[in-house]
Amino acid sequence: MKRIINTRFQNIHGAILFILCFIGSIATLGQRAINSDTIIRRNIKVNEGFELKFQECPGAGYGWSLSTPCDTTILSVRQKSTELMDGNYQVGGHYITTYYFKGLKRKNLILVFYYQRPWLKDKLFKCKIMIRIK
Repeated sequence: MKRIINTRFQNIHGAILFILCFIGSIATLGQRAINSDTIIRRNIKVNEGFELKFQECPGAGYGWSLSTPCDTTILSVRQKSTELMDGNYQVGGHYITTYYFKGLKRKNLILVFYYQRPWLKDKLFKCKIMIRIK
């Protein structure tokens, strides 16, 4: 009898957890952002640009940062906006930071962003962006 109750509790607990995760994913459906190891390839023309969104958690000290500065005569990289993710609170919440990349001269570039706490050497995630400016 005790085993049947434990099994039912585990099934109910698993179902509740699944439903909560599903609802959380629906709440942030329109807010897709980079939040894991990623490789991105983009082909753009001179004076064209594109946006990328990165998920961050500044309350815990985690954020995405460019590993080495890029040549600003070839590519312009600027932070466009930072928005609180749906369903999050300002303190301890997750944010989406949008960066705008604009090609200024013809060249092939590789940018590497790391998700980390800036004062620590450990890096949780790496986003490699391969850009071809035509």
